[in-house]
Amino acid sequence: VAEPAKPGVVPEDMGGFFDISGFSSTYDLCFDLGIASCDEATVNLTGMDFYYLGEHLDAITISTNGFIVAGGADLSSANMWLNQNMPDPTIPNNTVAPWWTDIDLDGAAADDPGSGHWYLNFNLTDGVFDYTVIQWQDAQLYGDPSSTYTFQIWMVEGTDYIWYSYDTFVGDTSVATVGIEDSGGTTGHSYYYNGTGTLPTSDIDLLVSEVPAPEVKVNYQVTVDAGATSGDYITNTVEHITDNP
Repeated sequence: VAEPAKPGVVPEDMGGFFDISGFSSTYDLCFDLGIASCDEATVNLTGMDFYYLGEHLDAITISTNGFIVAGGADLSSANMWLNQNMPDPTIPNNTVAPWWTDIDLDGAAADDPGSGHWYLNFNLTDGVFDYTVIQWQDAQLYGDPSSTYTFQIWMVEGTDYIWYSYDTFVGDTSVATVGIEDSGGTTGHSYYYNGTGTLPTSDIDLLVSEVPAPEVKVNYQVTVDAGATSGDYITNTVEHITDNP
């Protein structure tokens, strides 16, 4: 007996981390957009063309805290720094999270590394596919200037290909979420959550895909009444009740 597969992220070699910071078409969001305090900040990107969990979408909202919202959202009332064990119906939802934690990019600028950089490039192409890439470079954990996290989200235009790539993590990794969820926060998967699961590394990328549910085996015995013969029909009825789907 097995439950249906659910959306999640699975290890897959997608080419590894590829630094986009040196391209002239790459935006350093905190600096180029003049975000005075790049902590708990968001940027909305529209005019996109991608699929997420079977739905065609044209926008994303990018958070400094290491996640995006597929389809875009107003995150002004969301506790963006407080990572969730997905799925979780608490906003934000439709969350795509390569490393959701309390990141502080305040002070980041092109000529002053400050506490890291927040890069965006939606003009990358290999001649066949066009890519949108969001990169957190040497991002710091709030209150911990010795920490640095470097990771990316890749999205392939016109497709449902979305994946996470990682470079280096330095510092505390005990409070963070890696995973995805749907628009209602009712279906999804945390690949890593606050020390539980597998900590991502630079060895492998994580592809948004379906995660097979664990198979459940049920054993039972049948007692045949005395006098039954091989020609008799025996019907077994199994009733299963659970409050934990």
